[in-house]
Amino acid sequence: MKSFLSFFILALGFLAVSCGGNNKQSQSNITNPIEEEKQFALTLYGDEAKVLSKGDLLANGKHSAFVGIVRKQTGNSWWLQRGSFIQKENDKWQVLLKMEEKLSSPKGELINQVDAKNGYLINFDTTKKPITISIVMANEYGKGASDEAGLKWNALKNDFEVIAPYEDTP
Repeated sequence: MKSFLSFFILALGFLAVSCGGNNKQSQSNITNPIEEEKQFALTLYGDEAKVLSKGDLLANGKHSAFVGIVRKQTGNSWWLQRGSFIQKENDKWQVLLKMEEKLSSPKGELINQVDAKNGYLINFDTTKKPITISIVMANEYGKGASDEAGLKWNALKNDFEVIAPYEDTP
């Protein structure tokens, strides 16, 4: 009888431990989900994708993010191999600006340029809304290889546009 009681207590203990293990796995899935921006960035750029900034970056009440493949970061400056500015619209993420071999939006190229084979050096201040992005094409060492330009959201055109560096437009 003692051995049956010991076996029964041991079986209950094993059952309690195994049920608790599954519960912990469920909790970790709930408390540590991959953020939506990161999930969309992974579809664009694979495992190397990083979220540089997120929030209402265009001051239009919509959730947006800056994502890309970062080669180097120094403060608010990044050497991006490729990057995109994305925004959530009607529960679906869409790309508003691509910084790949050319600078482009869904409406086409923003500027006539040579291919940016080594990516871009970018800098932006998220405290200013909408953000203005300072951009320079990079050389193979991560140094500037073009003139500096600015990229700013134009709410009237519903698109990014190229501006003179640090130019303030309405």
